[in-house]
Amino acid sequence: MIERDFDHSPREFITVTEVITADDLLHTRIKVSIWPDEIRGALFERLVRAAGKFQGLLNKRLQMHPVPHISFERDDRVREAGRIEELLEKSHNN
Repeated sequence: MIERDFDHSPREFITVTEVITADDLLHTRIKVSIWPDEIRGALFERLVRAAGKFQGLLNKRLQMHPVPHISFERDDRVREAGRIEELLEKSHNN
Protein backbone atom coordinates (compact mmCIF):
# COMPACT_ATOMS: atom_id res chain seq x y z
CA MET A 1 0.00 0.00 0.00
CA ILE A 2 2.84 2.40 0.75
CA GLU A 3 4.31 1.89 -2.71
CA ARG A 4 0.97 2.21 -4.47
CA ASP A 5 -1.04 4.65 -2.35
CA PHE A 6 1.56 7.04 -0.88
CA ASP A 7 2.62 9.98 -3.00
CA HIS A 8 6.41 9.95 -3.18
CA SER A 9 9.14 10.15 -5.80
CA PRO A 10 10.51 7.00 -7.47
CA ARG A 11 13.86 8.11 -6.00
CA GLU A 12 12.51 7.90 -2.45
CA PHE A 13 12.54 4.41 -0.98
CA ILE A 14 10.42 3.29 1.92
CA THR A 15 10.97 -0.29 3.06
CA VAL A 16 8.80 -1.99 5.64
CA THR A 17 11.30 -3.78 7.88
CA GLU A 18 9.01 -5.14 10.56
CA VAL A 19 5.34 -5.32 11.51
CA ILE A 20 4.52 -5.88 15.16
CA THR A 21 0.89 -6.56 16.03
CA ALA A 22 -0.32 -6.67 19.62
CA ASP A 23 -1.70 -9.97 20.89
CA ASP A 24 -5.18 -8.43 21.17
CA LEU A 25 -4.93 -7.26 17.50
CA LEU A 26 -5.85 -3.70 18.46
CA HIS A 27 -2.54 -2.05 17.55
CA THR A 28 0.10 -2.58 14.87
CA ARG A 29 3.50 -0.90 14.73
CA ILE A 30 4.98 -0.69 11.24
CA LYS A 31 8.73 -0.10 11.18
CA VAL A 32 10.10 1.52 8.05
CA SER A 33 13.53 2.26 6.67
CA ILE A 34 13.78 5.34 4.45
CA TRP A 35 16.35 6.32 1.85
CA PRO A 36 17.98 8.68 0.91
CA ASP A 37 19.29 9.94 4.23
CA GLU A 38 18.86 13.61 3.29
CA ILE A 39 15.07 13.36 3.25
CA ARG A 40 14.54 10.66 5.88
CA GLY A 41 12.99 12.97 8.50
CA ALA A 42 10.70 14.86 6.14
CA LEU A 43 9.51 11.75 4.32
CA PHE A 44 8.85 9.95 7.60
CA GLU A 45 6.76 12.89 8.84
CA ARG A 46 4.71 12.79 5.63
CA LEU A 47 4.20 9.06 6.12
CA VAL A 48 3.04 9.58 9.73
CA ARG A 49 0.57 12.25 8.56
CA ALA A 50 -0.77 9.78 5.98
CA ALA A 51 -1.42 7.07 8.61
CA GLY A 52 -5.12 8.00 8.68
CA LYS A 53 -5.36 7.42 4.94
CA PHE A 54 -3.75 3.99 5.30
CA GLN A 55 -6.02 3.18 8.23
CA GLY A 56 -9.06 3.97 6.09
CA LEU A 57 -7.78 1.77 3.27
CA LEU A 58 -7.14 -1.10 5.67
CA ASN A 59 -10.58 -0.70 7.20
CA LYS A 60 -12.13 -1.11 3.74
CA ARG A 61 -9.87 -3.93 2.53
CA LEU A 62 -9.53 -6.22 5.54
CA GLN A 63 -12.28 -8.63 6.46
CA MET A 64 -11.48 -8.57 10.17
CA HIS A 65 -12.93 -6.62 13.05
CA PRO A 66 -11.52 -4.74 14.71
CA VAL A 67 -8.83 -3.69 12.26
CA PRO A 68 -5.65 -2.90 14.22
CA HIS A 69 -4.81 0.76 14.69
CA ILE A 70 -1.58 1.38 12.76
CA SER A 71 1.36 3.56 13.67
CA PHE A 72 4.67 4.05 11.91
CA GLU A 73 8.12 3.94 13.48
CA ARG A 74 11.44 4.74 11.89
CA ASP A 75 13.86 1.85 11.69
CA ASP A 76 17.44 3.08 11.39
CA ARG A 77 19.07 -0.34 11.82
CA VAL A 78 20.07 -0.56 8.14
CA ARG A 79 21.63 2.89 8.27
CA GLU A 80 23.47 2.06 11.49
CA ALA A 81 24.71 -1.24 10.05
CA GLY A 82 26.05 0.59 7.01
CA ARG A 83 27.84 3.07 9.25
CA ILE A 84 29.42 0.25 11.29
CA GLU A 85 30.48 -1.52 8.11
CA GLU A 86 32.07 1.69 6.85
CA LEU A 87 33.98 2.14 10.12
CA LEU A 88 35.18 -1.46 10.04
CA GLU A 89 36.34 -1.03 6.46
CA LYS A 90 38.28 2.12 7.42
CA SER A 91 39.96 0.37 10.36
CA HIS A 92 40.85 -2.61 8.14
CA ASN A 93 42.48 -0.34 5.55
CA ASN A 94 44.61 1.48 8.15
